[in-house]
Amino acid sequence: MPAALSFRIDDLTADRLRARAEREGLSLEESARKVLQDALRPSWEAFWERTDRIRQELAGRTFEDSSELIREDRER
Repeated sequence: MPAALSFRIDDLTADRLRARAEREGLSLEESARKVLQDALRPSWEAFWERTDRIRQELAGRTFEDSSELIREDRER
């Protein structure tokens, strides 16, 4: 289990977090966790930038047809 975090936040931020938790029917901890997860979730822009980089790295390469391998795997 990851180590627990402990930190202080200013009163205004704490009040806003409590109000959000109450509106959403969540505990203060659940609400804080949700806010952090949402804030740290990769953006679609970052996703597409990474996708474009991978496409560029693979450009010009050819790959074998994998249908035979898939068929063999299904027959096991």
